[in-house]
Amino acid sequence: MRINKFRQINQNLSRGEVFTPPQLVVKIFSKISESIYLNKESMFLVPGCGMGGIVIELVKLLVETYGYTIEDAKSRVIGVDNRIKYINYLKRKGYRVYHLDFLKDELPMKEFTICIMNPPYTQGAKPLYSHFTRKAFEYTKIVVSVMPIDLNSNHDKLKKLNELINRHQAYMSENVSDYFNVGVPNIHYTILDKDTNNRIIEKKNPLDELDLLYPERNRIKFIAGNTQCGETEEDKNGTDVVYKLLQGDNLIIKKIPKEKVKKSRNWTKSKYSVFVNVTPSNGKFNCAILKNCKMTWTRKVFMIECDSKQSANKMKK
Repeated sequence: MRINKFRQINQNLSRGEVFTPPQLVVKIFSKISESIYLNKESMFLVPGCGMGGIVIELVKLLVETYGYTIEDAKSRVIGVDNRIKYINYLKRKGYRVYHLDFLKDELPMKEFTICIMNPPYTQGAKPLYSHFTRKAFEYTKIVVSVMPIDLNSNHDKLKKLNELINRHQAYMSENVSDYFNVGVPNIHYTILDKDTNNRIIEKKNPLDELDLLYPERNRIKFIAGNTQCGETEEDKNGTDVVYKLLQGDNLIIKKIPKEKVKKSRNWTKSKYSVFVNVTPSNGKFNCAILKNCKMTWTRKVFMIECDSKQSANKMKK
């Protein structure tokens, strides 16, 4: 079976799989500095490699254009994917690929010259391409990524990615959504380089300039959670985290892996913490109080700090 035909049959949009057409791969390669291809020490990382569109074309480029032997070229291109059927396919062809979860597992090498990828786009509401791009920078200084890009978005889940792109963008392509025809708008490929440090203009919230209607009143500060926690993810040896609230003010606490909790920026510090779900249930916001809990919480919940039980109860009412 030809690889292009295999792509058309097996591409699974519900899991964020969007395979890269060979003609687009060639265009992407043409924007990368030739010095990287000429460097005999260069190592190439391809996370979420899928059926190997980027891996195969990259090896072909190194052999046919830059004179590498097929064995040498294959040894320099490292593909990673968590779908065993794709890994097995590429291994049978002699490519150097690994069955790993790029976001969770440790890679066989610590440093690469460049990362080139078209990562999976979504997993439910989670923008995987944002996590893949930020993770790639742990292994290399240069990341080339094909993904949906909206630099004007104020979505919380895209803030870190957009900050990264704005600061380190060395090149941004035109809109290439037509290459995919999968209903995802604003797909671009961009080259991000740690040595590129663009000046970032901080955006101001126009609401901050407005005068308060009742300045004498104390303002309620809702603190958003930032601990990542999936629906089914739980670790009996992990750390307690406020997960979400259900009807009847039922507070759900989950144990999640300690390494995830360590990354949390917000922790309860007040004597009493009032937790409120982010979205209402049957028109009401569920609410619960914890005393001296010293915990962190997920994005499904807001937290309000209170100094006394009386103020916490008043807030809950």
